[in-house]
Amino acid sequence: MHKDILNVDDIKLMVDSFYEKIRQDDLIGHIFNQIIGDRWPDHLEKMYRFWQTILLEDHTYFGSPFFTACSSTSGKRTFRSLGQPFQCQYG
Repeated sequence: MHKDILNVDDIKLMVDSFYEKIRQDDLIGHIFNQIIGDRWPDHLEKMYRFWQTILLEDHTYFGSPFFTACSSTSGKRTFRSLGQPFQCQYG
């Protein structure tokens, strides 16, 4: 059974669970680890604010998180291989 996301603690659980899986993923884990490096705590805080803005309409984030992942050469290649919905676009 899935629980509705009602507050920041729910968002933290969602984000932490997602990135735990991403970091271990054979296809894209290395891309995130390469780009983020040792800045995971800062990245997670940024993602908490991003999803807080999207899901709770509490505007705490300003920026474009997807473009950072697309900026690396391996990120461009991997996201392109995932298909049309994942194409990196700039500007």
